[in-house]
Order: sequence, then C-alpha cells, then structure tokens
Amino acid sequence: LALVVSLLLSTSMTMVYLHGYRGEKIKSSQLFECFKDWATIKRVSCGLGWMILWLIVWSMVPFIGPIIALVKTYSWRLTPYILVYEPEVPIMDAIKVSANRTNGYKGKMFGADILISGILIASVLVLSLLSAIPFLGILFRLVLIVLILVAALFMNLFMGLVQSAFYEEINASRKVPQA
Repeated sequence: LALVVSLLLSTSMTMVYLHGYRGEKIKSSQLFECFKDWATIKRVSCGLGWMILWLIVWSMVPFIGPIIALVKTYSWRLTPYILVYEPEVPIMDAIKVSANRTNGYKGKMFGADILISGILIASVLVLSLLSAIPFLGILFRLVLIVLILVAALFMNLFMGLVQSAFYEEINASRKVPQA
C-alpha cells in the first residue's frame, strides 16, 4: 500500500512540475491529481509498478545489469506523463512508448543530470577546500552551509522542472507542422 501511495504521489508531483514549467497556476489539489478516480489509481500504480519490476529485473543481470537499468531509467522517464495524459496507450505499453519517444534524448537527459550534479559537487568541493583558509574560511563555511541547504530544499524542484522541459521538448518535436 505504501508503494502504491508513493508511486501515485511521485507521479502527481511530476504533473505539478509540468504545470509549473508550463507557467500554469499551481494548486495544492494537483498534488492528489492521480487519486481522482479508481481508473487513474489503477493505471498509474500498475504502469509504474510494471516499470519498476523491469528495472529490478534488468539490474539483476550480472556485470552489466546496473548499466542496462540506468539506460532503461532514461528510456522510460516519460512513462508517468504517458500514463496520466494518454489513456489510449495500454498500461503495459507505456514503457515501450516512452522508450520510442526518448530515442535521441537519453544522452541529453543524462548530460543534463550529470551537469547539474557535477556543478553542485564541484561547488561543494571548492567551498570545502576554501573553508580551510584561516580566518577567511569561516565565510566560505557559511556559504557552503547555505549552498547545501538551498540544494537540499530546491534540487528536487529543479530536477523535476528539467524533466518536464524534456517532456515538453520531446512532445514539441513529435508534432508535425500542418501545411
């Protein structure tokens, strides 16, 4: 039950990020968007449960399993959006549709995640080294503490908005211009 509620809440948060990225008004009721009816609850929990099951299976392959699971994670990143916004796609096919749509974007998504994480790690390392300077190091320690607090508070929000930006970019590239 806790896993189902967690999957539903995380998918609802994904939708909140998407509304925010689109510049729409954010309401607290959107946090429970996936709880609106039994069909949505079943669709999202079964679809994401299916995705998680396959990630676990892929990660258990000896030696290269974790690498395959990482690639699959990026392939299936659009699955929550597909489950919520495209009810015509069968539940079991949502990960296939996501994999098809992310072709050509997996490297970009991975690069964005690595860039953001790398900048944060590099900033923490530099500030940690600078905090060793006598007297002036106190200032760098304070900046480091502020940076860590800001990252802890806003990193999920920022990463959710980046993921929503990729979803919007992929959808925009799929639309065929009308003649």
